[in-house]
Amino acid sequence: MTRSRRTIGAAAWLGLACSCVDLETFGCADDGQCRRGQTPGVCAGPGFCAYEDESCDASGLRYSDLAGEGLANACVDPNGGATDDATAEGDAVCGNGQVEGGEDCDDGNDVDGDGCNVGCIPSGSVLWSVRVAGSDGARDRVEDLAALPTGDLVVAGALAEGGEDLAYVARIAIDDGARVWEWRGEGEGDRSVASAVGIDADNRIGVGGTSETGDGPSQGWLRAFATDGSETWVQSLNAASVLGVAGNVEGFIAVGGAFAGEFDATATAVGCDGQIRWSHETDVPGDDLFTDVTSRGFDVAYAVSANNSDVVLTRVDAGGLTDVRTWAGDFGERDDAQGMTTHPSGDLLLAGFQTTTLGHDMWIARATEAGDDVWMDLPPGALSPVDEELEDVAVDPVGDVYAVGFVTNEDKDVVVVKYTAAGELVYSRVFVDLGGPGDDIARGIAITADGGVVVAGEAIGDDGSADLWIARIAP
Repeated sequence: MTRSRRTIGAAAWLGLACSCVDLETFGCADDGQCRRGQTPGVCAGPGFCAYEDESCDASGLRYSDLAGEGLANACVDPNGGATDDATAEGDAVCGNGQVEGGEDCDDGNDVDGDGCNVGCIPSGSVLWSVRVAGSDGARDRVEDLAALPTGDLVVAGALAEGGEDLAYVARIAIDDGARVWEWRGEGEGDRSVASAVGIDADNRIGVGGTSETGDGPSQGWLRAFATDGSETWVQSLNAASVLGVAGNVEGFIAVGGAFAGEFDATATAVGCDGQIRWSHETDVPGDDLFTDVTSRGFDVAYAVSANNSDVVLTRVDAGGLTDVRTWAGDFGERDDAQGMTTHPSGDLLLAGFQTTTLGHDMWIARATEAGDDVWMDLPPGALSPVDEELEDVAVDPVGDVYAVGFVTNEDKDVVVVKYTAAGELVYSRVFVDLGGPGDDIARGIAITADGGVVVAGEAIGDDGSADLWIARIAP
C-alpha cells in the first residue's frame, strides 16, 4: 500500500491543475444575482452589485465589497462608474461610527464578530478563497475540516488523480489559504474519500474515510497524522462508511454505518496508539447511520442519526449506545441532522434540514445533553419553495454559533448563518458563486482559536464535475 505526503509552499497551489481564485470580485448580469442575506440589491454598471446607502447622494447606492475595477465600496454614479459622494476614501476614519469613503460599515468600536469588524470589514466578507481541481470530470471536494490550535486548518475530502478518486487530506495556512502539506490515498482501492476529521488533546489529526475496490464492499478506516503531515497509524473499522470523527484526551471516536442488506449505525473508539478500545453497532429496522459525533471524553460521546425519518440523539460510551432523544416530525415530514458540536456550556448544537411539501428546509437547534430543547430556528430563507440545507455547525470562543450549507436560487449558493448563544440571529449571508459558476455547496466549517471562520466544500459545474474550495470569511 502506497501513501504519499507532499510538503509544498504557497506557489504550488498552481501545480496540480488547480487555480487560486480572487473570489472577492463578483460580477452580475441582473438584479436577481445581487443579495446580501435577505437584502436585495441591484446590478449596477459596469456589472457589479450595489445596495442602498443614504450617504451616496447622487444614486443612493453603494457598490459591495465584491465589486471589481476599483469600485468596491464606492458610491454608484448614475452616469456610470463611481462618484465622490460622502467622505473621500482618504478622509475615512474607521471607528468613528460613520460610514465614510471606502468603508462598507463603521459601528464605532474595535470589536470583531458584531456585524462590523476591526478595519470596518462587514461580517461575512470574504478574506481569501482558493479553489483546487484534480483530473477533468472528477468530483473534487472538501467533506470536513477542523482547526488546529496553531490556527491552521486541516481539510478532508477527495481529489482525483489519473482518473481515480483519491482520499485527500491537507493542512491549510490560516493567513492566506496556502497548503502546508498534503496527503493522498494512493493505493487505497479504486476509489477512496476522506470524509471526516477531528483533533485530539495532543494535537494529533484523526481522519476517517472509506475505500472501495471494484464491486467489493466499502471499507471504513481511521488514520492519524502528526501536525507535520507524517502518518502515524491506520486502523480498519467495522464500518462501510465513516461520517464523523471527534478527538478527545485518549484518541478518537469515529461514527458512520455498517452495511449488511441495510445500514446500521456504528461507533468506534480508537486509542492514541491506533488500537480499537470498543465498538458498537445499532440493530433497528431500516437504514440507520450516525452522521456526526461530538466527544465528551474517551468514554463518552454524543452522536446524531436519521432513523425512520426522525433525528435521533444517542449517547455513545464504552457500555453501549443509549438513545437520549428522538425528534419525531418536530422539524418536518422527514428530519435529517447533518452536523453537531458541543457548546462551551456543555449543550449540544445540531444543524440539518427538514423535508416538507416545499422541499428541503434548513434548521439549527441547541439542546441539552438530556435532549431538552434550548432553542431551535429556521434561518431566513427556510420554508421557501426551493431546497436549502445546513451541512455543518461550529461554535466560536465566546459561544456564538455558525452553520453552513446551501440555498437554491438559479443555482445552489453557499449560505452562512450566525447566531448568539441565546439563539438570536446575527446575520445570514448568501454567497453567489463563492466557489465559481454553477452549484456551490459548503460541506464544513471550522472556527480557529482566535475566532477566525473558514468554510469549505465543492463547486459543481454543469457537467457534474466539481472542484474543492476553501474560503476564510470575516466573523
